[in-house]
Amino acid sequence: MFLNASHKLRTLVFSLALAFAVPAYAAPEQPADQSSFSSDSAQPKKRRRIPLDEMERARREAVSERASRIFSLLSAEMILSEGQGYPALQVYADTLKKTRSPEVAERAVEIALSLNQIRQAQNFYASWKAFEPEAGNAQKRTQWLLALLPESRIETSGNLKNLLDKADEEDIKRTFLLAAQMIFRQPKPSENTAAQIHQAAKQYPDLAEAAVADAVYSAETGNSKNVQAALQRLAAEKAQNLYPTHSTLRFLTLRHPETLAAFFDTHNAPLPPAWAKAETAVLLKLGRVEQAYERRLTRLQEQAASEDYLEAAILAERLQKDKPAIKHYLQKAFETGSGEQKSQVAAMAAIRAIDQRSYTEAAQWAGKIDSPAYRYDRLLIQANLEVAQKQFAQALKTIRLAKQSADKQGRFFGESDEQRIYLYTLSMQLPQQALAELNTLAAKTKKQGNEQQLAEIYYQRGLVHERLGRYAAAIADLRAYYAANPDSASAMNALGYTLLSQPQLQNTPDEAFTLIQTAYNLSPQSEEINDSLGWAYYLKGDTAAALPYLQYAYRHYQDAEIAAHLGEVLWQSGEQEQAKQVWQQGLKLQGNTELLKNTMKKFGVLPINAEPKRKTGKR
Repeated sequence: MFLNASHKLRTLVFSLALAFAVPAYAAPEQPADQSSFSSDSAQPKKRRRIPLDEMERARREAVSERASRIFSLLSAEMILSEGQGYPALQVYADTLKKTRSPEVAERAVEIALSLNQIRQAQNFYASWKAFEPEAGNAQKRTQWLLALLPESRIETSGNLKNLLDKADEEDIKRTFLLAAQMIFRQPKPSENTAAQIHQAAKQYPDLAEAAVADAVYSAETGNSKNVQAALQRLAAEKAQNLYPTHSTLRFLTLRHPETLAAFFDTHNAPLPPAWAKAETAVLLKLGRVEQAYERRLTRLQEQAASEDYLEAAILAERLQKDKPAIKHYLQKAFETGSGEQKSQVAAMAAIRAIDQRSYTEAAQWAGKIDSPAYRYDRLLIQANLEVAQKQFAQALKTIRLAKQSADKQGRFFGESDEQRIYLYTLSMQLPQQALAELNTLAAKTKKQGNEQQLAEIYYQRGLVHERLGRYAAAIADLRAYYAANPDSASAMNALGYTLLSQPQLQNTPDEAFTLIQTAYNLSPQSEEINDSLGWAYYLKGDTAAALPYLQYAYRHYQDAEIAAHLGEVLWQSGEQEQAKQVWQQGLKLQGNTELLKNTMKKFGVLPINAEPKRKTGKR
């Protein structure tokens, strides 16, 4: 978590170059007639003369082997910096066996600890101790670190401050960071350990790494005074992009949010960007959303950057502030952003507008996504927008462009989203073809044993079955999806509404009502679920209870299907004129106008010869 892999590499390689070195040239040979004498004999003894070609070959082999080992370690560091820790660790393990080098052993232990490979770290230490029985300072520091582990049987009498007195700056930084990283493996560190780290950290007031270790150990042992002092030191650091500082803030947000919030409550100086983000995160974790929003507005007055405006927009949305204010923040975030930031803001704004059915606004924002890094997201946003507007033929063209993309992972959408949009769009345009593809995909996924992905396929296939009027098959698939997602409000609503939509309710009304009511308890602001619950109450014969849910749904989502439901309940409640107005308005809306026309015909509002259409279930 805390350890940055790229450090002290040049020092390590230089040390290894010396350790592995052999003389570049052999000692000059004695002349053939020159003798050497033993101490106990006056008789001369001739030394064996080594042929020059054999010496040269040995020299070259030694140089080659040395270079190979050094370059292996350089390669290990490179792949380690790319996040491939385990291959790098194996290179160090192999090199340690061949070289028995303390420098290699120290780095191998460090990498193993950073990967949470505790047993391997202990094995490296044991090997190190075997070939260096008289422990040097590096081995003593490693011993002190390993003794922190609760499963460790290693004992150390050394004091951290004294051990660091004999270390160079890079070793000191590394020791503090490794100690901080190991905090996660300790149920609760000892007071003695925290005190040692605090005392040692005071000797290095200019090292952020020392403050990091002091902050996390002081927090874990409940010493708020030391935590606040350490955080003050970190906040004053010039290198605010330091990864360990960011990790510390995330750690405290997760494990000690009150402690971190107390720091923000008393810190009056302007905060660097990473700290401002942490402040928002910790206030949200504590449920202080309004305070997070107010702090963000204050920061906008101090130093307004694109990310500050974007967070202000997100918080304002969460607090349901005025829409003009949210649009203002998004626009300012776009204007003040860099090239890629502009595309990020535009993508988020487009997604928000689609969710709010503001399709013109969504199209405007989507047109501003021009960074190559967001090309895949832009295609899926465009496809979503076209689906929302029932432009299924165009949506299929767009999604097929996305399917041709080499990179299937955007910033917001991935390949699973692409498949979901594609199958839904296909089912709306060509349901029989969609059903065939879903059947093939289900069989393949079942063989692979991916249960969650299979459940997603069942959900999509259930909707297609329902659209084709195959209610038994639809209900079976939606039951399978619900079984895999028992806490999903959308799963409950889809199954419950489909149960209500089948021509013969049989013994399912009570089950359907229970499912939809539970879904409402989980997501009471969902327009679709409010519509489902209102319709369920109506089918139970309780029009008075049904009306508020349907009115809420229609007020927040102008849709033809909801208009059909609301109008029918109004009609049965004696409000025929109001029902007609809702129906007439609904004919101009998007959605299931077929169902709406059928409903109007049922009550004699349309001509008797109007073509009846099949009723479809809710998605």
